[in-house]
Amino acid sequence: MFAVLHIADFALHAVLRTEPVLGGRPAALLDGARKKALVLAATAGARAAGVEPGMTAPQALARCATLMIRTPQPAAETEARAALLAVGFTLSPSIEDTAPGICTIDLKGVDTKKLAPAAHAAVTGLVQLGLPATAGIAPTPLLALYAARIAPPNRSRSLNLSRSSSEKSPTACAADDRNRARALNRNRSPAPSITSTSKITSTSNRETDAASFLSPSTLNSQLSAPNPVLVV
Repeated sequence: MFAVLHIADFALHAVLRTEPVLGGRPAALLDGARKKALVLAATAGARAAGVEPGMTAPQALARCATLMIRTPQPAAETEARAALLAVGFTLSPSIEDTAPGICTIDLKGVDTKKLAPAAHAAVTGLVQLGLPATAGIAPTPLLALYAARIAPPNRSRSLNLSRSSSEKSPTACAADDRNRARALNRNRSPAPSITSTSKITSTSNRETDAASFLSPSTLNSQLSAPNPVLVV
């Protein structure tokens, strides 16, 4: 079994946790201070007001006049990453810094009866550190990632392959990711792929469109693969 701790909009929340006085005010992260900088991520309050990734700052402010605008802070991301990994180590000594805001954990040898309570405690710990998080538990790293992505805010979820018809499937999440990636790629250059730091997961070391990693065929292949590969 594997677990994934996931912090959505990691760069944004890494910055916001350094400014607790902002409380729940609507906020967005821009990809720089240039005139035509684009929104990379927005809080739930900002999204409710109509702010979406890909907008320019003027467009975002036109929809939410009280919007707090921030830019990425590498130092804040380094601190948040350290916090995420520290919490990951409370679940198992075998963890991987898979991607910004994603920690993959190999649960081999961990008592299965303790998995759910431990995952819940890990999420609670991250929330207390100012990092809204979710956790997923599943037979493979990729499925654990999608379990984390479909978990309710600040909660954990175990992925059962015999889902009810009303539950959003991992393949549906993959489709959402592909559409989101394509929308961002129209305005930004493709980001380099992530190189794994351990044997838990692996990806190509060439630059690749993020959407291609999230195809249903890639996801479905994980269900039968003897040695699962996580691509994010």
